[in-house]
Amino acid sequence: MPKGREVGSMRFEVPQVTLNLERFPEPEVNLQAWNAADSYLLEWLAENRITSGGPSCVVNDSFGALALTLAASGEAVVSWSDSFIAHQGAKANAVANGIDANNIEWVPSTAVPEVPGVLPTFGVVAIRVPKSLERLENQLATLAPYIGPETTVVAGGMTKQIHNSTIKCFENVVGPSNTSLARKKARLIFARPQEVAASSADTQPRLFNSSAGLVIFTDPALFSSSRVDPASALLLDALKPLMPSIGAANVVDMGCGTGVIGLSLLHLHPTLAVTFTDESYLAVRTTERSLQSNIDNRVIGGVIEQHRFIVDDCGSTIADGSMDLVVINPPFHDATAQTANIARRMFASAARMLRPDGTVVVVGNRHLKHHTTLRSWFDRPTIIASDRRFVVLQARLK
Repeated sequence: MPKGREVGSMRFEVPQVTLNLERFPEPEVNLQAWNAADSYLLEWLAENRITSGGPSCVVNDSFGALALTLAASGEAVVSWSDSFIAHQGAKANAVANGIDANNIEWVPSTAVPEVPGVLPTFGVVAIRVPKSLERLENQLATLAPYIGPETTVVAGGMTKQIHNSTIKCFENVVGPSNTSLARKKARLIFARPQEVAASSADTQPRLFNSSAGLVIFTDPALFSSSRVDPASALLLDALKPLMPSIGAANVVDMGCGTGVIGLSLLHLHPTLAVTFTDESYLAVRTTERSLQSNIDNRVIGGVIEQHRFIVDDCGSTIADGSMDLVVINPPFHDATAQTANIARRMFASAARMLRPDGTVVVVGNRHLKHHTTLRSWFDRPTIIASDRRFVVLQARLK
């Protein structure tokens, strides 16, 4: 048990089951693997579920609180998520609780969560409300063909996430909707499916153009999905004059998001071999699509086969000592919780995959003090660019 963790803080107790749940890939003393909305939703299902007997679809689950509870109760479960880490964490928690993870169907966001078996619709659709309203609308539109009049549709979120527009989204796609009373700053949304679910959601791919003329495919689930964010822009401006001196051939765009950093480097240096890695299935798929489009339009030279697109945890599948340059714009939020653990794992992974003379370049908010954290693996970092909000750091292995 990590130092400082309260005894019993891993215990997740709902009417259906008691589980020990941890965050993945490493526990955090001050953060749980579930929130009050998960508990509220499951308690409501235990008391109120009216089911057609079909399997359950869990959407946007985090570390398995929803999926594992339903699976432990004997449900057939499909877990649909954009997060590789959430899926891996749920599988690890399944093993820890004696639940066979193979009995749950793990579906990435880039695939359609079809109903397993012979029934045409899900018995239950349980949704963790995502931050993006547009993303929620797209998810509901994808699920609509698998929701019938007998499907129980319930969503949970913290009160600050649920607005009139959120309820309207359920009404437009699923049917008449209402909310619960707030409890522990959480609220539920109940949607009553109509005979035939229909949606006016625009599920066409989104894109924007960078200042370099690159076409960037994107999705509302991704960070800075409509423009190049200011931190990445500062990092790219700082890298332009440095690339010849770094002498990079093999580059990792870690936590690539829309892929704008790696794509911009390729626009300037088409001979690079770039590995795009992210824990978001959508991020990696849209980045690959962007690169192919820019190669087809001759905005970027080379062929797509010289690059790699990997869904994993902070480049965990990249070979040790194989890279010349790693570029990182690390997040400092995990959902709504602020954490430094993601950046630390990214820096440790970068140190592992870099060659002895390799370089890491990191951008972040000034107050995060990445220069201090980097010293665990790298020589004293050098500031190569900064503005009022952000600082760009360059460092070499110790």
